[in-house]
Amino acid sequence: VIQSDNLEAVAAISNRKLEGSNSTLIRQIRQILSVEERWCLRHASKENNKITDVLAKMALSNVKGLHVFKEPLRRLKKS
Repeated sequence: VIQSDNLEAVAAISNRKLEGSNSTLIRQIRQILSVEERWCLRHASKENNKITDVLAKMALSNVKGLHVFKEPLRRLKKS
């Protein structure tokens, strides 16, 4: 299961829409997914998926190294 908060990207990858400057990227994503037997792409809003949003921001931050979570993230720290 793949979730994204970008509804346009979900629609484009799901083959419902193929327009714009990202069409090469969309084709490459589809090509990568085509080797998988089963996959599901869903839209998940940031508001309903705050943990994923926090993890994505951590990945894009300048913090380096390995982060190991001993327990699932259930609460978020306010920044």
